[in-house]
Amino acid sequence: MHHALLISEIVDLIIAQLDPLGRWQAAALAALARTSTIFHDSALDMLWKRQSNIENLIRCMPDGVWEVTNATLTPTRAITVADWDRVFKYAPRIKSVSCFEHVNADNNNPALLKVYETLRHCCVPCDYLLPHLEELSWYHFEAIYSPFIDLFLGPRVKSIRLGEQWDGRCPALNTLLARRLDLTSAVIDGVDVGSPESERSQLSSFIRSLTHPEFVDVRTIDSDALTHLGHLTTPHHPPHHLPCFAIPP
Repeated sequence: MHHALLISEIVDLIIAQLDPLGRWQAAALAALARTSTIFHDSALDMLWKRQSNIENLIRCMPDGVWEVTNATLTPTRAITVADWDRVFKYAPRIKSVSCFEHVNADNNNPALLKVYETLRHCCVPCDYLLPHLEELSWYHFEAIYSPFIDLFLGPRVKSIRLGEQWDGRCPALNTLLARRLDLTSAVIDGVDVGSPESERSQLSSFIRSLTHPEFVDVRTIDSDALTHLGHLTTPHHPPHHLPCFAIPP
């Protein structure tokens, strides 16, 4: 073994070349984690860093805990404390997750509603499912999913992206307001100039609750929210970027 591989920074640079944007990179990282103690932790960190949904994580539970029924991933029995052992080996490695439902769910891409319901009602043996999560993208079109966003709002979340719902509402904003996260980036696609006044008012309240924003991208903004952001542009706060906003008449 080359002595350079004892330097953690060099190991990290090597692992960074296998950022799992494609299937082969993910397979290479998994193989590296299994075959080399030098690369084990760094490879796992990179492999799990960004996730599309939490299906991969949930399937780390023992075989037989979950099955696909009617194109929905469903528990076959009550979840026990022991079932979480492998989940919490990997959950702290996840820094970014995109949550969405498949428009045409099937056995290969099942809906996760039952997973969310199970996580809400079972006893997760930690304060947060994803304790080191920094970025959350929430793109569930069905309103029935909106109450479950709080499962992912851990203490390190700094970036939020909220997508549209089929009904034109964005109830997840209520949850964000209640949690008072110290966000630096917020992209809200779920409220626009055509949304009900109550939704636009809620968006304004959310923007005005931000204390350290560096990037804000919204489809509509009122004068109160715009004034709030303007007051935060000081030598201690970088300028805000509003690449897509409209002020309703």
